[in-house]
Amino acid sequence: GFLPRSRLQRPFVTWKTATSLDGMIALADGKKRWLTGPDMRRYVHLLRSRVDGLLSAVGTVLADDPEFTCRNPGLSADSPHRFILDSDLRVPMSSALVRTASLVGVTLFCKSDTNADKRQELIDAGVEVKTLPVGAGRKLDLGACLRQIADAGYNHILVEAGAGLSRSLLAQDLIDRIVWTQSQHLIGGDGIPAIAGLSQLALPAQTHYMQSDEGVIGDDRWITMERRPR
Repeated sequence: GFLPRSRLQRPFVTWKTATSLDGMIALADGKKRWLTGPDMRRYVHLLRSRVDGLLSAVGTVLADDPEFTCRNPGLSADSPHRFILDSDLRVPMSSALVRTASLVGVTLFCKSDTNADKRQELIDAGVEVKTLPVGAGRKLDLGACLRQIADAGYNHILVEAGAGLSRSLLAQDLIDRIVWTQSQHLIGGDGIPAIAGLSQLALPAQTHYMQSDEGVIGDDRWITMERRPR
């Protein structure tokens, strides 16, 4: 991660997703359910212990109330700093992220015109709040977000997010490595896909990522893909 932080002014970005066999991250109702088994979830916690920071978005926080910590025995001290894109500071004060802010760092990225009282309440609870410029569609600027993370000294971040943030990162070519974990469930076309629509009209001559590793853990499988050399 040090090299892209030095050369590109952003951390090395690994995107992790957990899907059904047909590429869905949730059923149509969006309610939290485990797709992969406990052995694969321990593997994901191991991945968290090997990065400096973890990036997600407020939609995932509101849907799942995750801690985003490493809870494997003996590795809790290696939990990554949590970075959350939250334009309007919608993260609840009762969320697991805020409750654990004194144990594992949390940074929320928001717009400059967010509610000052909510911002101060979060700061008083131990949460770091930073502002970002907005781009098209009043969305937070992902490039500026990654630059701030790099400037703070973080070399490698793991992205665990829903379809919207995943699509934006892929569309802006900001993902260096993909770790795709997959269960044997079939959900169907009314499920929520891992990536929101990219609106591609043609396939490239070669894939953007190359498979570098694969394996089976319990009843689930995973593959790792690396970005092709530029």
